[in-house]
Amino acid sequence: MTKPSFPASALAAAAGSCANTIHRRAAAEHWQKRPQGVRIFYVPPPSLASKIKPAAPYDPAQLDRELLRAAAVCGFRRILASHPHWGTAACYQQCVREFKPLFRFSERALRMWVVAAAQHGLRGLVEQRKGRCGRKARTRPMHAYRITRAREIARHLQSGLTLGRVAKVMQLGEQTVSRDLKLLKSLGYTLTFSAATRRWTVTPPKERNP
Repeated sequence: MTKPSFPASALAAAAGSCANTIHRRAAAEHWQKRPQGVRIFYVPPPSLASKIKPAAPYDPAQLDRELLRAAAVCGFRRILASHPHWGTAACYQQCVREFKPLFRFSERALRMWVVAAAQHGLRGLVEQRKGRCGRKARTRPMHAYRITRAREIARHLQSGLTLGRVAKVMQLGEQTVSRDLKLLKSLGYTLTFSAATRRWTVTPPKERNP
């Protein structure tokens, strides 16, 4: 029967020490190592293994962050393949701009994710640290993203574009644009359609007369 292995963080919590202490003890006592992606799992002595508590359920928010990192890496590769003459620096910047409405991260973080994915695949994008250690890439709730997109649609309509043209410019389906129009109304925007000109008149809440 294969003995279970654990990361240094779990062993440190069971032993009441820190991860560095576990690494030193593992090296001194020649514990068996089992690398998993960028992480190292150890096979501890039975006395320590018996103190390990069952793992907590996987955090759905953490899974969302890891999937968004994978999407950002794929987005960078797509931009680089489509515009190789831009150079990697410009492609990193463009990827950060494209994902900004949904997922904010720095160019440095994106570079790290691209390297990690190239070396270890999806395992390289798994969040290693527990808790809030250092700066974290911040996700926006999907509702906030929809509000940002709806306001951009309102700006295009105010500039005189038709609804169909707005959908093409923003690369959205007509049903998505229609749902965002309803969202604008719930935010207090006044939308008036002119059948003669086939244009929309959009009045933001702050510009309406009392």
